[in-house]
Amino acid sequence: MATARQLIGEHGNDAVSMREIAAKAELPISTIYQYFPDKSALLQHIMQQYLDLTRDQLRQHFDDVGTIEQFLEQIGTAVDDFFTLFGQEPALSVLWAAMQADPKLCTLDAETSQSNAVYLTDILHKLAPQTDKAATKIALWQLLHNASTSAQLALHMPKDQRRLLAEELKFTLRLRVQALLN
Repeated sequence: MATARQLIGEHGNDAVSMREIAAKAELPISTIYQYFPDKSALLQHIMQQYLDLTRDQLRQHFDDVGTIEQFLEQIGTAVDDFFTLFGQEPALSVLWAAMQADPKLCTLDAETSQSNAVYLTDILHKLAPQTDKAATKIALWQLLHNASTSAQLALHMPKDQRRLLAEELKFTLRLRVQALLN
């Protein structure tokens, strides 16, 4: 897994073959194909690990939220952690782009964003029952999906602009949540 993640992250999904991954990992190619019928399946496995990690991070931030103020505060720390993840794993941007280029994996990403949006919508609705659940889910789904695009963009920006982009994302998320509450 680490070898595939490294090679795809460095060279891009299209530039790396299963044969190259096997050679670099010092494994027979048949071993890789035993677990992954094609590169798309391998990329899906790699990305599922990241999607699970981001879901778990989100839950760490929001599971114990008991007030709207805490919810709004956790938006900031969740965005910071998400940007940190991308910053610590520069290959993640290339892997995420490869996922977006594969229709099946693009659907996985959208489903994960939707699942996270439902999770946050349920929390927000418990804290503020007057919120329109359908509108909240759509808004959060779109904003969460945009967060990954922003984190990818940040990797190609100077550090001071990265920070500004993260602050803008936090502002936008908080502003939208506050609008949903009214």
